[in-house]
Amino acid sequence: MKVFQTNPRLVFLSDDKVYKFFNSQHECDDEVKLIQSSPMVNFYDAESGFTMRFVEIVEFGDFFYTMKAIKGEKLTLLCDPCAYKYAGIWLRCFHNLTYKDHIKTACLFGDYSIDHIYIDNVNKVVSTIDPGISFGNVGKVEIDLSRFIVSIFQTKSINISRMAQQISEFFDGYGVKKIDFGILTKLISSRISKNFEKRIKLGTGLRRFFSAYFWLVNSTIKYYFINRSLKKKIKNEH
Repeated sequence: MKVFQTNPRLVFLSDDKVYKFFNSQHECDDEVKLIQSSPMVNFYDAESGFTMRFVEIVEFGDFFYTMKAIKGEKLTLLCDPCAYKYAGIWLRCFHNLTYKDHIKTACLFGDYSIDHIYIDNVNKVVSTIDPGISFGNVGKVEIDLSRFIVSIFQTKSINISRMAQQISEFFDGYGVKKIDFGILTKLISSRISKNFEKRIKLGTGLRRFFSAYFWLVNSTIKYYFINRSLKKKIKNEH
């Protein structure tokens, strides 16, 4: 047995199945419904030759559900920047299934971040886990894009050029035709602020203030330096 985490929920691997436990039946039921409502389970992308997969529930009870174990490497800042292209392709495929061009909206993942993406280069599969509580809501695609970008900022890495390259590869996979740069920049700034407020609310004692302000400054500085290359990437390719 391999334990992935104990807080805020117990998650462990046993017999090639991943078990996720909840504190209440309501929490469990809500997440099961979110996952089962996904417009995508398996989708083959002919352009990349990869299959895009969404977490698949094997069974569930009142306080837990089990998933098929995911193969591949979790996306991190240590991964080759090219891996980020596949993260972009996954989100493009997911959005395209429900995208409405006349209002520029699609079904959203809710918490599309580097921690929730796995790349299996051997079997050519990209898998995602842990949709956010807003999964399935219809909204601007920039909402998911901003969450992904800020998840990169919310790391301890200070290698700005590498992060800029990874974000560029991500947009090579996703494409830029659907993206409104003005909306994206506002949502990135808003997400950075929301993460700051969340750390203040969920933490305790004085330490939460130091942590919250550290990550606020950390993300803001990274965004300041990357924003120009981000703007060039999106506007030059429209």
